[in-house]
Amino acid sequence: MKFTVNRDEFFHLLSLANEVINPKNPLTILANLYLSVSKDGLVIMQGYNGEHGIKLEMTGDVEEAGTVLLHARKFFDVVSKITTPHICISSGETGSYELTITSPENNSNFYKLHGGHAENFPTFQEYTWENYIAISQESLYELIDMTEYAVSGDSAKIYLTGFYMEESVEGWLTFVTTDGKRLALLSREYEKKVGEVQDKVIIPGSLMKIIKKSLSTGDARIAIRGQNVFFKIGNVYLFSGLLDGKFPNYRDVIPSLISYTAEIGVEDFRRQLESVGVLSDGDVPKVFFELLPNQVNLSSVNAIYGEARASFEIHYEGEPLQFSLNYRHLMDFLRVVKSSSVLLHIKSTESPIKFGIKGDENFIYLVMPIKGI
Repeated sequence: MKFTVNRDEFFHLLSLANEVINPKNPLTILANLYLSVSKDGLVIMQGYNGEHGIKLEMTGDVEEAGTVLLHARKFFDVVSKITTPHICISSGETGSYELTITSPENNSNFYKLHGGHAENFPTFQEYTWENYIAISQESLYELIDMTEYAVSGDSAKIYLTGFYMEESVEGWLTFVTTDGKRLALLSREYEKKVGEVQDKVIIPGSLMKIIKKSLSTGDARIAIRGQNVFFKIGNVYLFSGLLDGKFPNYRDVIPSLISYTAEIGVEDFRRQLESVGVLSDGDVPKVFFELLPNQVNLSSVNAIYGEARASFEIHYEGEPLQFSLNYRHLMDFLRVVKSSSVLLHIKSTESPIKFGIKGDENFIYLVMPIKGI
């Protein structure tokens, strides 16, 4: 094996592979990276953690083809220390698994890394892409970014630890997440659909974190085959099993009637919420809202340290309302909002509080009020 590649591109793909590979996996072979190069210049890296698999492709200057397994974390650490434009990787002799890693521009950094044979490494689950949905990477990023904070961390309810995906309206993909106390929903139009594509599935949240880090520009493809989901993002391929269980009927909890609506500036909301949030610690950090015509008063009380209060102007013409919300639930939402204003929709102070984004009717965020204001 001997080849030379662009260092930055190689390191980027290697970092994505390490997002999948678990160095502490009880199956020792799964702590490794599968590296293969062919005479036509194709360089392939693969990783698998028992749940998710990843394959990454790039081209390089290949003098000698070969395949090897390398400890993924150590290989990543070595490549990170080489900062020149190119990296050269070679084995001492045909069939050798000891690799020399250096740079053609500067050989002052020189590493030897012990590898192993790759015969028993799990086969990557390929997909032929005869049926898929194509969506822009920018839209897919939004679908993840605007909903991931509501994914549950409760492994006892495995169906809540993922993203529910469905084609809610023809031509549109909807992602929904919930932890039982809040719900985030976003719909985005996709580019095209080729063949029949299964929807109404739950994609693991751990996979979507990796997908998000893989996204830049261009198109992405999503496909479902049996109980597996497949993604193609440029030269990055991923697969995973789908999550079992029945996702809650989210439509039943979205308030159908709205009694009160307020428009709130995001910057003011975020700043003033943070100012009172410093005293809203605990397992359920509570912030009290007093909604008045064109004004909202925020406050938090800490039995040990004291209390905090803040007020600012909003657009609201309804009757006075009082309710309490979880501080962290609100900040998670406000950190990802790109618009200058959000809309607060209230059916009653006993019902889920509905947030929207001004100018984007395809987003919904529901937060359950905390009983006992």
